[in-house]
Amino acid sequence: MPAPNILLRNVPNIRKNSTKAPLWSTKLGERDGTRPDVIENINHPVAYRGLIFNPDWANAPYWSNEYAEQRYARNDGTADQQDIDNIPPGCDFYYTTERWHPNGFKNGSGAVVGSKPVAQITTEQARLPGDKCLLTYDESYGTGSQWGSDSSVTREIPVEYPEIYVEYWLKFDPNFVFQDFIEGSGQYMVKTARIGRFFGSSSDPRYAYDPLTHGPYVIVDFGSYTAGSGNNYFRMRLSMRSNPYQDNIGPLTAYSANLDTVTDFLLDGEYHKVGIELKMNSAANELDGVARVYWDGAVLAEDASVNWNQDVNAVGIGWNTITLGGNASNVPYPAVDQHEQWWALANPLAYYGKPGG
Repeated sequence: MPAPNILLRNVPNIRKNSTKAPLWSTKLGERDGTRPDVIENINHPVAYRGLIFNPDWANAPYWSNEYAEQRYARNDGTADQQDIDNIPPGCDFYYTTERWHPNGFKNGSGAVVGSKPVAQITTEQARLPGDKCLLTYDESYGTGSQWGSDSSVTREIPVEYPEIYVEYWLKFDPNFVFQDFIEGSGQYMVKTARIGRFFGSSSDPRYAYDPLTHGPYVIVDFGSYTAGSGNNYFRMRLSMRSNPYQDNIGPLTAYSANLDTVTDFLLDGEYHKVGIELKMNSAANELDGVARVYWDGAVLAEDASVNWNQDVNAVGIGWNTITLGGNASNVPYPAVDQHEQWWALANPLAYYGKPGG
């Protein structure tokens, strides 16, 4: 593994999104329809500049999607705006998909007694006393290219940061069953976060991941991996996309050491701290961008030669969206069983630069 690149460089100017459509304010969960025309020019070699995202769920009310496929994905008055009144605390957008909800779909059809909403911000499974977490109930359905349930909640930051560090705590149900990824067999995973850049207008969908409005971004996913040798590993992967969008310029993949299995790493009933550190390349097509993955404070994998920005006309771009939760390709049981299993994400924070780094 190469040594981390710890040299401090002058940071490109923070970039304002170039759209005149109403956008979100810096106040969490509020909208004011305005945006400053000038963003302060920050250009000095200080690695850590402070907190830029904290949803403070401990002081927020309980939240869940009220029915299957409830979402607010764009601000344009279409069907995707159907539930602007149920935006999760500390966030700006959300997107849920599931088959089995206690209230069924919006018209009341398909209610499944005893099932759980796919996404909840709740004290259940919280990491700290009196706190809350994002509790996701993964549903076992989907085949081939069809993804399963989705619990995405998104914070959109008003400026683009050339460096970002996102951390959160993760815990899986000790009885969680991963559909095992056998080398060469396909893709099975549970997505827990996305960090990226959105540069569309307020009317563009946040969850379509259109190359005309998204990039670069990363997806943080977890799974069980069995190599051709038969050895089973815990796998944490950072799937990386560039600007302009290019599928999988990585991925950056971390496998467990010492042949530890997914049970040893993920299914011990404890919370573990995930950290994602990202730095834009200094100029388009310069191979000095950074992606670094942390697990309980230790570096699991890193790449200090990422070509995040490949567009010479995109100057000063950076990271401005954080999505927690996500969808899964995980079908350990047939859909007829209506199997649900939980995982929890707690105490998410994001910084402009890694604290202490």
